[in-house]
Amino acid sequence: MYFPDLSPYTGSFPGVPGAASVNVGWLDAEHPFPQGPAPSGLVESLEWLGREPVNLMRGWHPCPFCLASLEASGELLDGKVVYQRLNDWGALGNGEILVPGSGGRSYLAPVMISHYVSRHEYLPPAEFSAAVLVARTG
Repeated sequence: MYFPDLSPYTGSFPGVPGAASVNVGWLDAEHPFPQGPAPSGLVESLEWLGREPVNLMRGWHPCPFCLASLEASGELLDGKVVYQRLNDWGALGNGEILVPGSGGRSYLAPVMISHYVSRHEYLPPAEFSAAVLVARTG
């Protein structure tokens, strides 16, 4: 599921009351995304926030990049093996993280955003990364 970074959030979770909620990290293989080194502590903070997801869904959403890699490998993999490999790589998600921001804004991102940052070098918007680091250290 793709949404441009900082586009208005239209999902089913209400977000922070009174704050404008925006999307971050909703990537797919059809759209390019910014890449680069993550700020120090960002992956760990995203993983920490991902331990208490919001808006949990039934089932799992696979990382489109890892899934494409498995499909391109040419191996004949059954569903159990695909699931296990994706799970081992942290490439499955079923919820969102909510990050309060400043200036009347909050951010909603897929739980898999930590995977996107660590494995695929996704570089989220700087304002989101700053809010994540503040949310962790409070």
